[in-house]
Amino acid sequence: MPPLGASAGEPRAKAAFRVAHVLIAVALAALASALFLTLSVVDNKYAKPGPQGINGILYLNDAEMGDQAIHYLCDGWAFYPDQLLAPDTLDTAGADALRYISLGQYGNFSMDDNRRSPHGSGTYVMTLHLPDERRAYALNIPEVYSAYELYIDDELVVSLGNPHADGYVDAIGEQTVAFEGSGTVTLLFAVSDYSYVYGGMTHPVALGNPQAIATVREARIGAAAATECMTLLLGLLALALAVAVREKRAETGLFALLCAATAVFISYPIVRGLFVLPAQPWYTLEIVSGYVAVLLVIAICNTLCETSRAAKRASVLTAGAFCLIAVAFSISAPLLSKNAITLFSMAAFCFKLAAAAYLLLCAAQRIGRTGRIHPMLFASVLYAASVIGDRLIPQYEPIVGGWFMEWGCLGLVLATGISLTSMIASGYQRGLSLAAQRRAMEQQIAVQSEHLRQTAAWEEVQRTARHDFRQHLNLIAALARENRTTELTAYLENMDATSRTTSSTLAHLCDHVELNALLNHYRSVARDRSIDFTAHVAVPQSIPIGAVDLCIVVGNLLENAFEACAHRMRRANDAENENGNGREAREGEGEHIHETSDNANAENVRYSVLIAAEMAGDLLVIVIDNEPADEPRLRDGQLLSSKREGWGIGLSSVHDTVKSLGGTLSIEYAEERFSVSLYLPTLPSTRENIG
Repeated sequence: MPPLGASAGEPRAKAAFRVAHVLIAVALAALASALFLTLSVVDNKYAKPGPQGINGILYLNDAEMGDQAIHYLCDGWAFYPDQLLAPDTLDTAGADALRYISLGQYGNFSMDDNRRSPHGSGTYVMTLHLPDERRAYALNIPEVYSAYELYIDDELVVSLGNPHADGYVDAIGEQTVAFEGSGTVTLLFAVSDYSYVYGGMTHPVALGNPQAIATVREARIGAAAATECMTLLLGLLALALAVAVREKRAETGLFALLCAATAVFISYPIVRGLFVLPAQPWYTLEIVSGYVAVLLVIAICNTLCETSRAAKRASVLTAGAFCLIAVAFSISAPLLSKNAITLFSMAAFCFKLAAAAYLLLCAAQRIGRTGRIHPMLFASVLYAASVIGDRLIPQYEPIVGGWFMEWGCLGLVLATGISLTSMIASGYQRGLSLAAQRRAMEQQIAVQSEHLRQTAAWEEVQRTARHDFRQHLNLIAALARENRTTELTAYLENMDATSRTTSSTLAHLCDHVELNALLNHYRSVARDRSIDFTAHVAVPQSIPIGAVDLCIVVGNLLENAFEACAHRMRRANDAENENGNGREAREGEGEHIHETSDNANAENVRYSVLIAAEMAGDLLVIVIDNEPADEPRLRDGQLLSSKREGWGIGLSSVHDTVKSLGGTLSIEYAEERFSVSLYLPTLPSTRENIG
């Protein structure tokens, strides 16, 4: 049986809720998979149409080498492992060692043979048969690990680092080489690596018109730069927002670090495209930054999704430990065997999948608690799809965009930023609400204190009056016995004036006890600030509107009115002081100053606040009128705060309270008078009609 108070439909609703979110997750996985499949076709060097080399030879005709044509030389390279050759020694290479491979088929010189070392040397050769007409061509050469010499025919055109064992120096960077050619042209790359886990030529070389090659290169670097700027800007904006609203500063600091780590992770097109650098420490930074980004996402997600303390500790420690393993792996790359590299690759794949699953679980738990879709659900599915896509589609290299893992990391950054911004905004709104509640409480305490002070003063007056009453009677009786009518009349008139003065200490401004106390408080404030305060209030005690709601509305509006008057008085005094200082300076220079009546009487101007309230049928009508501090700022008929964008805290509280009561609020500004009118229904039927 369902528990008491629970409906029989609740289990069905929860089951439907879970099924709906499972379907959403499946749909997201399908969309993410479609995205990466589309990228593997549209933005992939390996999928670019065009002829490929066969047995180290590639034929290209005039139509295939048009002005905008770019060919990615992926397949059919002649490869001589363990031999560092040059054009003059190529004929001496043993034919039994020759292999034909695709660039990217092997990640290093082990060629997937556990008995071979991942480090060593090799020579890659491609013979091009170009159109007979001599023309300009360009080669775009991505990173080659980790030092190489490029010969075009018999000419050495690029030497990056030193690939020779006796003077090996690593140097990695993207290079673009222009040359003129026709007929048969031979490309020969002599490559060595003793520095990193990758070795040899692992990325396709682009061949085409120099202008077309430059355009694609600039587009790739530009896209990477735009992504870098966006990522770093997100981190800076988050920091500025956290400092401004003083919410979630620790999480925002982590998010800024996440943006910085992601920027490093996706920076290689810019770094490798513009600079030639050694393998270390740059590749260590690039690889480890990706795992650090995952660590930071997990740490932030733990807070945003309110996971348990044990889950937080376990997830962060696991991710942190793997980051340390990645650092050790990358630094010790020259010493690693093929088996060690394969083991780390499998461990990295499992770690990324586990991280995606953990983030998905955190998002699902958060959705179950709140009933709202969490952005981390989208990001975790996208990240998982990027990890799987990176494994299932190994022959992928973007032409302009980013790698699958980069898309996944950017998704995590965006989802984390959206979630964090939403939480900061919610915290800020809660802060505003608490500030409004605090102001209301302070106002109530001030009203209570003023009421107690006035009551105590009144009681003191009454005690004094009772104490003196006998003396008054004796004096009156004596004057009456002596028929001193003139003195008796004067004495009685004096007593009446004294009675009127003392009775004004606590005025009866309306029948509603709580509202009367609030009005007396502002009556006292008006007296202290020299503001004319007029109250025509006819509100009965039996009105069916809560005293708290009524006092919040009236109190906030009166507070705003008194602040406006005080602001105008300060501004008038400042203007008078400035005029006085200017007048003294000019008088010191011998000028004669005529004082205008406005300036002369600025300090004598009194500002006024008027409140009127009465019942009009089933409506309570309240009007508060005063001089505004400045000309009000209106947007779509709504008053904007002079202190911040949007409603002020007081007006926001008034607006929410009036709306909850089913009433309406009207604001008018005419002839330098600011007027707020409220229409509050007192019966449910009236509220429905107004709503």
